[in-house]
Amino acid sequence: PDYCFPFRLESPFVLRRALQVHPDDARAHYYLGDLLYDRQPQEAIRQWEASRALDASFATVHRNLGWAYARTEHNLPKAMASYEKAISCDSADARLFYELDLLSEEAGIPAKTRLARLESHQQVISERDDAVYQEVSLYVQVGQYDKALETLGRRHFHAAEGAGEAHTVYVNAYLLRGQQRLGNQRAREALEDFKAALEYPANLEVGK
Repeated sequence: PDYCFPFRLESPFVLRRALQVHPDDARAHYYLGDLLYDRQPQEAIRQWEASRALDASFATVHRNLGWAYARTEHNLPKAMASYEKAISCDSADARLFYELDLLSEEAGIPAKTRLARLESHQQVISERDDAVYQEVSLYVQVGQYDKALETLGRRHFHAAEGAGEAHTVYVNAYLLRGQQRLGNQRAREALEDFKAALEYPANLEVGK
């Protein structure tokens, strides 16, 4: 918000003064990068890289660099490598897997490869609806409709206002499984799937 702007101008000045006294303070470089990114993204990247050089064990600085490499430098391979480093530092952060999968999708990584990574960290990604949504979408893409529907059925998804992605995947899973069953001469089961696709399960938080 605009009313925060004077504070944001002052904070980089304070951090730069602190770095003059303690140039090897990894967190100071990191926080300075956080403050600068919106208006000076290249300088923010330089500060985060300085933080990384001083402390390579800090997962969030690798995550921030991954985001910046993708959105500012438009370098997806470099961004994904930074996210993978973040995960190696903190494999318990579901957000990292979610954001890495978004980048992997953008880079054209095969669905099976992406799915294998998410499945290998099942317990972690289960902590976030958006990460589970990515996994369910991949189940549909690779034709594992039963797994997609099983996952959708056992979880309550909290939909943000205007969002309905989980229901879209739900519909696709039933329609595609129905088409598959119809092609296998299982018309009665196909009809059940097509009817189910018309429903709006409460656990998906999407209304008609």
